[in-house]
Amino acid sequence: LSNPEELIPAVTAISGNVRTKLDKAREAAATNPIYRDYADALREVLPPDKGPTQISARPGAAWIPANYVAQFARETFEAATVAVDHLSGAWGIDCPDYQRNSVAMTETWGTPHRDAIDLLDALCNSKQIVVERPASEIERTGGSRIDHEATVAAQAKAAKISDRFRVWLFADEQRSETLVAEFNRRFNSLRAPRHSGSALTLPGLSQRFEPHYYQRDAVARIIAEPTVLLDHVVGAGKSGTMFMGAM
Repeated sequence: LSNPEELIPAVTAISGNVRTKLDKAREAAATNPIYRDYADALREVLPPDKGPTQISARPGAAWIPANYVAQFARETFEAATVAVDHLSGAWGIDCPDYQRNSVAMTETWGTPHRDAIDLLDALCNSKQIVVERPASEIERTGGSRIDHEATVAAQAKAAKISDRFRVWLFADEQRSETLVAEFNRRFNSLRAPRHSGSALTLPGLSQRFEPHYYQRDAVARIIAEPTVLLDHVVGAGKSGTMFMGAM
């Protein structure tokens, strides 16, 4: 930001976390007005915020705080005591056994084989939901190790929990605002560069050849970046673009 006037035309070619760049520009503008135009230019290329209907939220998403998962479990499963932590990428969900025998736990949101807390834990940790038959039963009657009927029932309840979680998460206005802001900060701050080659002189170019605008833009990108993929259809002029970029 040593010379912000020169940087403003280059803002359209900015890539990476625009929000981080904008925050730094705002800090600089607070003490030196010369950076205000640069901050305004960054604000223009900032990706528009995504709203709740555009955000896909699932149990176990790293950007959702553990306290919200615990609150969801308490309110939805009608459990008075649920503790949730998220450490080193693993989720831990704890609820006293005596609170896990209710109708809500074993019928509405879970099954007798996998209660709602167990299913939520599996969802958060992306574990396969399978119900196995007791070893003694398999030894006595033979057959598959998997209890297919109980497995299908548990998986259906897990899907029901996931659907409810998405709706519940954004149902409260204050919670929704907090989560939407966090999602946009983490995942909606990146902008792909858009290079313009309209001002390039292209030394040595034949007067019989007039490049297409996308060829000029691609040459500008070749100059600005260490590696470039020319993902154009056959006949679009990739060879010409490479020759111009090399020159």
